[in-house]
Amino acid sequence: MNELITLINDEVVTTSLQVAEVFGKRHDRVLRAIDNTIANLPKNGVVRFFKSSYADSKNEKRPMYYMNRGAFELVVMGFTGAKALEWKIKYITAFETMAEQINFRKADKQIQKNAMEFLFNNLEMPTGQDYIKANTIANKAVSNMYGFPKMVKKGDMSPEMLEQRQPILAETVELMAVNDKYKLDISVSDSIYKRHAMIGG
Repeated sequence: MNELITLINDEVVTTSLQVAEVFGKRHDRVLRAIDNTIANLPKNGVVRFFKSSYADSKNEKRPMYYMNRGAFELVVMGFTGAKALEWKIKYITAFETMAEQINFRKADKQIQKNAMEFLFNNLEMPTGQDYIKANTIANKAVSNMYGFPKMVKKGDMSPEMLEQRQPILAETVELMAVNDKYKLDISVSDSIYKRHAMIGG
């Protein structure tokens, strides 16, 4: 469903071309509707259109627009019929899903940053290798939980895997700090892997 929308400069958008295609409209008519909307649109920051271009089948430059959710909703407001309603719902769902994913990934980045700061503040002599080790252990533990024979990189994890990874990373850095503080010489990785066995295994 997310092929209906895309992410450009942290803005979730769709295109006039995509709208024309899925709603069965001629692109020039969609452009006209957009131009009319823009002409009557007060500046508000909520509704955003971004003029762009694309190469047609003859490789000639043609105008098009990117539009955020507010702009999309204004443009398609007048489209009627059962099929139009179905596509409006699909678009709204896609916009909401993408927004949730973006918010989750932003929160996940903050959790990652907090974990690295924890290591910096709690290890006697923190190094870049400690940060790599903590992330590798967390990634491998999550990969093991989901039955992957090789470690899945953080950037390739599903939202569900990332959600599982967050508390595991926190446990990992805490155990690394305790191990360092009390010179316990325990295997942090073995402890974490044993604690987080394969889901359903």
